[in-house]
Amino acid sequence: LGRSEERHVLAARAVRNAIWDWDLATDELTWADGAHDVFGHPPHAVAGGITWWTATIHPDDRARVLAGLHAVVHADDGRTAWEERYRFRRGDGIWAHVVDRGYVVRTPGADGAPGRAVRMVGAMLDVTREREALDAVDLERRRLDAALGALPVGVILAEAPGGRLTYINPAFAAMWGGRRESAGIA
Repeated sequence: LGRSEERHVLAARAVRNAIWDWDLATDELTWADGAHDVFGHPPHAVAGGITWWTATIHPDDRARVLAGLHAVVHADDGRTAWEERYRFRRGDGIWAHVVDRGYVVRTPGADGAPGRAVRMVGAMLDVTREREALDAVDLERRRLDAALGALPVGVILAEAPGGRLTYINPAFAAMWGGRRESAGIA
């Protein structure tokens, strides 16, 4: 049992996840060390019910996250998987972007019907760096699009091999009747 617990703790540290376990009967939510190691919340702050976690969800995301969570927990179709992307307040007050996944454990149901949800276990992963990188790429794409779009000459970009057109600016589109579809861009 000790080796199993050690393996669990080391695996959680290796993947940098905050692993959690929610007892639906008592509303007690327990966190592995990841809540502290990854998100900077001291162990005493995360003890107790689910209230602490809901308070750390960004206010603009909270209703959506909780609705999705409760839809799975109270599903009568036997669903067990939950996943959400949202902003989560770190211990230092900075908002992290996270992917949170959970699995609902149900009692055995009668006649093959799904049983009652009794527990949910999951893991939260900080994807802030990945999100920032994607946002930076998107910003550069929009800047390039604006620059190419402002040129008075036609510009096309194509993939190689094959030459499939991937971009045309407005000046080039005007040469083809003003429509991107005319130039083969969907």
